[in-house]
Amino acid sequence: MFIRWNRIINRQSSVFHILFVILILFSNCSQKMGDEGRIRPMEPIEDNISSARRPVPGTVSRTNLNNGSVYFTGTDESGTFAQKFPLAVDSSLIKLGNKEYHIFCVVCHGQNGEGNGQVVRHGFTNPGPYPAQMAPGFFFYTMTNGAGDMDKYRDVLNEKERWAVAAYIKNGLLSKKELTQ
Repeated sequence: MFIRWNRIINRQSSVFHILFVILILFSNCSQKMGDEGRIRPMEPIEDNISSARRPVPGTVSRTNLNNGSVYFTGTDESGTFAQKFPLAVDSSLIKLGNKEYHIFCVVCHGQNGEGNGQVVRHGFTNPGPYPAQMAPGFFFYTMTNGAGDMDKYRDVLNEKERWAVAAYIKNGLLSKKELTQ
């Protein structure tokens, strides 16, 4: 009367597996959501009512802010760099530009904008001194889109901060150079 436990266990496990597969296959025979109609986003349902909710009044778009104005591009309608700042340049803006310049720009461009930052001393490309005759829009555009080996900073600095850095370069660094020459 010797019982072979391994055969009993194998039979039980194979029965278990078969029942499990049947349970999985037939547990969801009715796909109620799959059988219902689908409404596409912003599709009119009835009486010109959209399927999506309307934005709350005063909602600011996250994707469509750039309307092509000088404030967002640094260039005017003809595509030339803006000669004037699109916002008032005061001491608080230059102070903000000084702060952001010393965080993001000084490592390559140096304390005085001559292009002699720390990374240049360690073998990176020398960006050269800032051209004094360049328009403020040039600096903003370059920070926004990058140039040469310089990466774009539009994801790091917002528009006001980029204009502040441009104001600091034009009215801080470059004006200091003109005074010393």
